[in-house]
Order: sequence, then structure tokens, then C-alpha cells
Amino acid sequence: MVSRKHGISKSTIFTWIKESKNKNEIKLKPGRKTLVEGKKELEGEITEVTKENDHLKKLLGEKDLEIAILKDLIKKSNPQLKIK
Repeated sequence: MVSRKHGISKSTIFTWIKESKNKNEIKLKPGRKTLVEGKKELEGEITEVTKENDHLKKLLGEKDLEIAILKDLIKKSNPQLKIK
């Protein structure tokens, strides 16, 4: 159970849950981000990583095409070579 794992009494956890339902938020220590701020930050990071991933996929596709073209040129100029 979470309470046992973190050394917090069950009644304390239930009190926090009750208070959070009443206030619709949990008080955080100064300097800590709220869940909403954290979510926005993560969404921004996901967008950035997705863009980078798409760019890398495009580069990989271009390199694969370049390799295929070079292999065809080698076969045409040196038909005795066998390339897998």
C-alpha cells in the first residue's frame, strides 16, 4: 500500500484526498509545479520530440534511398559484383 511504502498514515492520506476534493487542488510547497503546469510542459516536450522524430525518419528514408541508388549504380557499372 502507498501509505506503508512512504511511511504515511492511512488517515493522513484520506484527509488529503478529502481536502483535495473540497478545494479541487492540493497545496504544494513553494517552487513546486502544479499538475497543470507540468502537463503543459510535458505536452510541449512531446511536440518537440515528435517533430524531431519525424525529421529523423525523413533523413533515414533519404539515406535508405541513397544507398539503394548507389547499389544500383555499382551493379550497372560492375555487373560482375554481387551486392546483397
